Amino acid sequence: MNDRYTTMGGQGEFPATSWSMVVKLQTDEDRARGLEQLCARYWKPIYCYVRRALRKTNEDAKDLTQSFFIWLLDAQVLERYDAEQATFRLYLKGLLRNFARNHEQSLRRLKRGGGVKHVTFPDEEVNGLEALLADPRAESPEDAFDRAWVEDLIDTGLERTRAWLRDNGHELRLKVYEAYELAGPGEQPTYTSVAERLGIKVSDVRNHLFAARERLRAEIRDQLRETVSSTDQLEAEWQVVFG
Repeated sequence: MNDRYTTMGGQGEFPATSWSMVVKLQTDEDRARGLEQLCARYWKPIYCYVRRALRKTNEDAKDLTQSFFIWLLDAQVLERYDAEQATFRLYLKGLLRNFARNHEQSLRRLKRGGGVKHVTFPDEEVNGLEALLADPRAESPEDAFDRAWVEDLIDTGLERTRAWLRDNGHELRLKVYEAYELAGPGEQPTYTSVAERLGIKVSDVRNHLFAARERLRAEIRDQLRETVSSTDQLEAEWQVVFG
């Protein structure tokens, strides 16, 4: 795959428009679109942070997540973000720490009807976060945030990879990837078993898996580039995901 900004040791000038989501949040004409992207990408990590840091119920955590997004706009803290100083993930966690100190006031304001709600919380997706919150590796609020952020990056990357493979005529490659990497509980597929199931050579399984994994990595890198401003920051975020 031709990716001159690969995090695996590649060189190249970092694209100036990489942190497009952040730029939208800082410009009046694109703020609504940027906020939509922000909510979609970060509501899960923020929700997990609130649940872990403030020991709130599911419903209160949802309300506080809404309150946080309203506070981001009202306090105009996004305008002060300097992408060269920190990744957006780190900046957002710092804002969450500040928000948590005065969360009760924000919660009361939202429950009185102050502010437009920006996030919907699908029950299936919220329920899926319970296992993450119960994981001892997500014991601290920041760990819970990061684990939810990583899982969402990978899930979104996988959705985009599936779409790209289908749209570009690589259905067999997708079947190989799903058969090997996304096997159900208790299944332990091998290259041989996948080859036999799909009627292809073992070497084909190996080649298809390599190509699909590279595509997934590229899709994750593309997401990361939207919230960093340099190759060094991209490398650091990549280590958070796969380090």
